[in-house]
Parts: sequence; structure tokens; C-alpha cells
Amino acid sequence: MRVLIVKVSSMGDVIHALPVVRDLKRFRPDIQIDWVVEEAFAEIVRAHPDVTRVLPYGLRRWKKKPFVAEHWRQWRAFRQSLQAQPYDAVFELQGLFKTALLCRTAQGKSFGFNRVAAKEPLSACLLDAPLPIKLDTHMIEQLRSVPAQALGYTVQGLPDFGLDLTPVSTDWAPPEHPYAVLLHMTAADYKLWPEAHWIELARALLRQGCTPVLPWGSTAEQERAARIVQAAGGGVVAPRLGLLVWGKIMQGAHTVVGLDTGLSHLAAATGARTVFLFGATPRWRIAPYWSERHATLGEPGHWPAVADVLAALKALGATA
Repeated sequence: MRVLIVKVSSMGDVIHALPVVRDLKRFRPDIQIDWVVEEAFAEIVRAHPDVTRVLPYGLRRWKKKPFVAEHWRQWRAFRQSLQAQPYDAVFELQGLFKTALLCRTAQGKSFGFNRVAAKEPLSACLLDAPLPIKLDTHMIEQLRSVPAQALGYTVQGLPDFGLDLTPVSTDWAPPEHPYAVLLHMTAADYKLWPEAHWIELARALLRQGCTPVLPWGSTAEQERAARIVQAAGGGVVAPRLGLLVWGKIMQGAHTVVGLDTGLSHLAAATGARTVFLFGATPRWRIAPYWSERHATLGEPGHWPAVADVLAALKALGATA
């Protein structure tokens, strides 16, 4: 049996879909699993040992310059690759019209969210078999339920993300001290924790002998990281690194404190000790629930205070 997963973005959403792979393998150990994903997140899916083939999808890049001939050539090559392999089942796990169109392009019966559950209800009209989804459950369980309903098996146990990233050392972080990765960045400004709070948290970590390490992915984030380190009186503004490298670095961290952003979800999926800060999104729907190494703070409209974060770190045994 060979199946295709269509889950293209965003980073956190792709990570939330990873447990589907181990569910399918438990159901059919001989199953082959292919995956369509945005090229920016392809390395995460490739890191799963049970994914047979990854088909990188460059729509975000193609849309920026839609009239570039090379982009059309790349789209045609992608479509040919997608259609080259017949599938016993195609799982649309995005709930969008564009991804449902991809499922129509692929060779195989397509399953996914029905009109009630899909982000874009019209996407269900393009599927061969739209399925009912329990919307009052965690997003991971919603995703796991699609292939389970389609193939007739029962979802069992806590999610298994299948990522085993070996911690790595760096030549830019102080090796003589434990370090805490502070994920201060996110794609949407309304999800940001106040910069003054990050400064206060960094100072508290430094007093405990723990070095704050701040990643970044844009110029604005790099500048904010530098301001936090300078105002706190210590810490490291990390170099720009790949997603999986950060996953490995976070494995070796004393703790990770992060917003609702892709790297936070990667940290939690790989078992790093993580404190999630929510103030703009409902945590019951997306926060980690599968390990005692995770803590979630805040609710929409109510950001946690620095004291709350320090208390959570202490409860997790994450004080240096």
C-alpha cells in the first residue's frame, strides 16, 4: 500500500501532522508514505525515517514572481512528479482549496476535512471522500482521525512524532554554562510577548547561571534579539541556522521558552523541556499535551507574567 499526505504549511502545522506517519506504520508496517510539503519545511519531513518520498512544493516562492518562466517549469516538473505515482489513498490535511486541488492532481482517492471542519469549506467539494472531524479536539487528533477513518483503524496512544535529533554542540554558545533558548519571534506580531518581558526573563536566567540564546530569522528579529541581550547584560544572539540544526541545539538546551511558533512546536515534538507562552491563540487546540516536560501559560487576551514563566521553569526542574 502507498499513500500520500498533503500538508504543506505552516511549520507548526506540519509538525502536528507527523504523528500520522507512525499511526499509518502501526496499521500497515509495509506501507509507503509520500508527503507534499512547502519547500521551506521539507527538511523536517525528510528527517522522519518512515517517510518514503518528500515532494517539495514551492508555491510561496512561485507566487511572488508568477510570470517567471523558470517557476512555471518548476511547477510542471512538480506536477509530473506528483502524478508519476498512483496512490491507494491521498490525505488532504490542510483544509484549503489550493491543497485540495493538489489532491485532485494526484492519482488516488482523496480524503480530508468536510465542509464543517475545513478552513475553506469549498475545498471539501474537490475531495472524493470528505470526512467529519471532531472540532472540540486538539488539532493533532483531528489530523490523526483523517487516515484512521479513511482506512478503518483506531487511533491509539499519545502522538509519536518520529523525530530523533541528536543534540549538537556549538562554537558560539558558552560551553561552560547551561543555556536556554528564547524563541522571541513569530510570524504574526499579535503573537509577540512584550520585549520588556524577554529582557526581564533573560536577566533572571543570567542570575541563575543560565545563558540566554536567541535565534532569529529576519532583520527585525535579529535587531530585537540584540536589544534583549544588550539590555539584559548578557546572552548570545545566535547565527542564522537551519530548522533541524535548531532542533538539535534545543535538544541540548537546559530549557526552551517560546511563543506559538514553529520552532517551539519542534522543541516540544523532539522532547526538549519547553515552556509555551500563549496570549493570542487558544492553547487547548495546539499546545503540547503528551509529556510532563512541557508547560503552557496564558490564554487569548491574557499574557503570562515573567514570574509565571520562572515558576513554570522551577516546576519543570529547569532552574540552573
